[in-house]
Amino acid sequence: MDVAKYISSGILEQYVLGDLSEKDRREVERYAEQYPEIRQELDAIETAMEAFALSRSTPPSPGTLNKVLERIQQPVPANQPPAAKPVAYLPLVILLLSASTLVLAFLYFMQNRRSGEQQSRILALESEQAVHQDSIAALNRQLDIIHDPNNLPVYITTDKDGKCQVIAAVYWNKVRKDNYLDIMALPPPPPGKQYQLWAIVKDDPAPKSMDPFNMPGMPRTLISAPYITDAPVAFAISLEPEGGSATPTEVIGIGYVTG
Repeated sequence: MDVAKYISSGILEQYVLGDLSEKDRREVERYAEQYPEIRQELDAIETAMEAFALSRSTPPSPGTLNKVLERIQQPVPANQPPAAKPVAYLPLVILLLSASTLVLAFLYFMQNRRSGEQQSRILALESEQAVHQDSIAALNRQLDIIHDPNNLPVYITTDKDGKCQVIAAVYWNKVRKDNYLDIMALPPPPPGKQYQLWAIVKDDPAPKSMDPFNMPGMPRTLISAPYITDAPVAFAISLEPEGGSATPTEVIGIGYVTG
């Protein structure tokens, strides 16, 4: 059953207003027990109708109320026969017209309410779609970087339980003159610690810092790293105090340039 379509059909409003046959009323009550969404919407309509009716009701003025009370309290002569009362059609007509106006106003109110809810859902879906489109665009940009034929990928590995494990990759591009770090299997650093990327350059004993970096919020998100003009022979990752160090203190992985 399409619950959303059933709710938007208007049958729940008819149920609350008492405009349904006994068969249709039993059907609405059965569905309300079966589907929590229908029960919730039915309760909301009943609450809205009560609030709407109260907001439209007008109490009698004090003067009118006093006149009615005075007429009630007037004594009736004992021997006077009761006067024949004409049938008052006008108050009945006014009552029916008022009830019809109230029903129409309530239906208009509920239609506007439902339209507002649908508009809110549409805006939420559009916002969610925009987020997905931004994510797809970012992934496409990363794929363009990774698949650039001018990249020289350097895989940084570590020894884990006697086995070599790739924890990250550096895409070194001499044409674009940029570097991108791709985190593959690097655990979050301990509190107060931060990872730092290094480049080892030929004939230079001191590793060159390529800045500390934060773990990306999403897996496999490329991190832009400073470009090293001197040809590196290796890249390394170390674990440092937060903010980085001038020289590596705890190297956890290294990868050698082979191209």
